[in-house]
Amino acid sequence: MGLDWISAISTTKEKQEDYIRKHYAERLETETMETLVEQCAPSYSKPCSFVGAVKMRDIPNFEKASKEEYDLRKLSQKGVTFEEYKEAIADKWSCDHCPFLQKLQGADSRGSFFLGITVASCDFRGKLIGSDEEISERLRDLAYEDLSRERMNDYADLLELELEELRQEGALEKPSYNEYVKEYKTGGFAANGMFSKKDYEKALHWREQNLKDAIRWLRTCSESGIHMRASY
Repeated sequence: MGLDWISAISTTKEKQEDYIRKHYAERLETETMETLVEQCAPSYSKPCSFVGAVKMRDIPNFEKASKEEYDLRKLSQKGVTFEEYKEAIADKWSCDHCPFLQKLQGADSRGSFFLGITVASCDFRGKLIGSDEEISERLRDLAYEDLSRERMNDYADLLELELEELRQEGALEKPSYNEYVKEYKTGGFAANGMFSKKDYEKALHWREQNLKDAIRWLRTCSESGIHMRASY
């Protein structure tokens, strides 16, 4: 089972009603606004506008950046003109210029295989915590719950305590570099993704990195007025 932590902002009643007027105008003739809001209106939204993100059309050098991406994806060979591509992306949010993502400092989903499918850049792969059996069961169970800002802070505190307990138990000790290389090669991973010896020695144990990223994500979201939805 997969698990993602979705960054979310509660939708105001006014926005929910605007949504119904826009998408369910015909049903309003026979049903009440209250019923349609309950049944059809989204209860949350992504935090893009809330955190001050900008649309692609408003980023510096939009023309140049979109042309580079257009050429990289070889869209001309697929019959898509550059003007069509620019128009298609102009009103999309620019993750590269999002202040919230900058605060997360990599504790996000930008490297996820599921980016754009089940997660946005500012979400977190909660499975890293929920499926790690070295982490206490009660904390793994919490990974599957929707959390308010206050509970996110409490959860981050508990994960931090867990981190230190795991350190004392030896659960954060890395194998030697030779053992790491052997495991990496037998695992069938691409060689270009393997750490050099120098980088391996500087890197944290993967479990410690996962926990620190989760803690950072939880606290940064909470401080930014964002709550968490567990999606699985």
